[in-house]
Amino acid sequence: MRRPLLWTLIVAMLLATPQLCSAQKKDLKQFVTVSLSGYDDLMKGVGLIGKLSGVPLPQMIEGRLQAMGAADALDSIDKKRPWVVAVKTDNEGNEFVVQGFLPTGDVKTLLKGFPMLGEPGDAGDGVLEIRTPARSVFAKQHGNWAVLGDSKASVMDAPADPLKSVGSMPEKYQLGATFSMKTVPEALRQKFTALFTLGVQSGMRKMPGESDEQFAARSKMLQSALQQINTTLGDLDALTIGVKLDDATSSAYLEYVITVVPGSKTAEKMAKGTGAKTNFAGAILPDAAVSFHAAQKVDPADVEQLKSSVAMLRTNAMTELEKQGLPEEQMKLAKQLASDLMDVVEKTLESGKMDMAASAKLGPKAATVVAGGQIAEGGKLESVLKRLVQQVIKDQPDAAKFFKLDAEKHQDVRFHVVSVPTGMMGGDAQEKAAALVGESLDVVIGIGEKSLYVAAGRDAAKTLKQVIDESKSAGEKSLPPMQLSVAAGAIAKFAAAVADEDERPNIEKVAKVLESSEGKDHVKLTATQIPNGARVRLEVEEGILRLLGAMPGMGGGGMKAMPPAKAKGGKAVKKAAKADTGEDEPEVKPRKKAAKKAKPKDEDE
Repeated sequence: MRRPLLWTLIVAMLLATPQLCSAQKKDLKQFVTVSLSGYDDLMKGVGLIGKLSGVPLPQMIEGRLQAMGAADALDSIDKKRPWVVAVKTDNEGNEFVVQGFLPTGDVKTLLKGFPMLGEPGDAGDGVLEIRTPARSVFAKQHGNWAVLGDSKASVMDAPADPLKSVGSMPEKYQLGATFSMKTVPEALRQKFTALFTLGVQSGMRKMPGESDEQFAARSKMLQSALQQINTTLGDLDALTIGVKLDDATSSAYLEYVITVVPGSKTAEKMAKGTGAKTNFAGAILPDAAVSFHAAQKVDPADVEQLKSSVAMLRTNAMTELEKQGLPEEQMKLAKQLASDLMDVVEKTLESGKMDMAASAKLGPKAATVVAGGQIAEGGKLESVLKRLVQQVIKDQPDAAKFFKLDAEKHQDVRFHVVSVPTGMMGGDAQEKAAALVGESLDVVIGIGEKSLYVAAGRDAAKTLKQVIDESKSAGEKSLPPMQLSVAAGAIAKFAAAVADEDERPNIEKVAKVLESSEGKDHVKLTATQIPNGARVRLEVEEGILRLLGAMPGMGGGGMKAMPPAKAKGGKAVKKAAKADTGEDEPEVKPRKKAAKKAKPKDEDE
């Protein structure tokens, strides 16, 4: 017989926790809090998946619970209140306690939902004990909460209101967990920091074939990174992870929120990074299959760390060039170009701001990629590009026909074009490439004094001009510090257009499912700043959820939708319970009879 998932989770945590013994006499600190938003809210989230996939998941789950004899236990729970799990430890971090809090006024009826654990015994003082081969689980009624723990003392010593520790998690997420870093015992923090430091320091040994200059640059970078990471770890306040299935917006998201101690060095650094605006909003195309942008102020300490990384790259580049055996003149030019390029990167970092945006438009007969970003010393970068092209033409004169330097100027941006005929690809690749980008693949590089643009594909120059115009028109625009958006429907249609014939039918099925959501088919990864912290959210819209629900049946013969249950224990619920059978579920009598009748026929065969 299968166990109810959520209850099994709590019991498993209790059974897996090291035996506490005398730790209950010590000062315990709660450093992990898990919340489940409540039975009704969980079923509402599950119902969203069921509604989009055409499968009555809530009825099937309730049917399963009733079939396994857990109906009374289910009725004993307050379905509107959250469930809570708390993990505590002593000051040394050697012993742990797990407490589970279930919203019920009848712990005895609730425990009937765990028939696989056996009948509870009386442990005295109103505590019930369930013995298992591994250890015992204890339970006690505390007001309108049933408390489960790994020792009698753990359920005797429980807070009257566990919801004080969960904050707003049940309203934000169906499943949420908070790790309170400030209450992690210092001994555990030191152990983790020491282990992390040891791992980084092990990479500071000189590698085979590594020069003294390369080793010195790499060591400096690692030391700087280690110092900053240890500072951040010491400043952490809390880390929260949560999942939400939102019926109101027909979407779902997974997010993590990190906060630091107010007034700490990390908090001050985060505060300095707020308020950055992008000058490249035009590069975020509204009909893009994929778009990305990032705009953030960079703290001076982070600038120095990044510059140490650039210094390492510079050293590595020079060392590798020495190994190429180039003629003296070419070696001198190569080193100069590499050095100038690194200078541009360093000067850009010193500006204290990161600002970039990019998009990809994908269609059955067109593909275009465009990007723009802030740089320093555009003139020096342009000089590097021109000298590099001139050297290529000098070595291979026939390559001159592919390049067009100073092709045109749009506003204050100078365009340089590379055109490669698609006919050079040959075979099937040539036909597909020509359908997407035309007779040639054009790459346009636009350089301004403080900006760099790149566009490739069909109508590259035209698209790049639109991006420049729209970016200038929008001016400095406020956007989240970082966002990646992927339109799954557009990508599916594009994939179907370029796929081989034997692969196309399955991809077209995916595209058709996504198309039914009318543009609500995005996957978005967004980073935002909050007071003394940051939030990163991965969100999937209705179309993605619909696709996930449809995938089991896309090969043909998937699950069919059933009518909703009319009442508790009704035909629909029973039908759902029968349909949702498990390999460890005992057979019912009608099935045994059917199997018995079929036996002679099987023997004849």
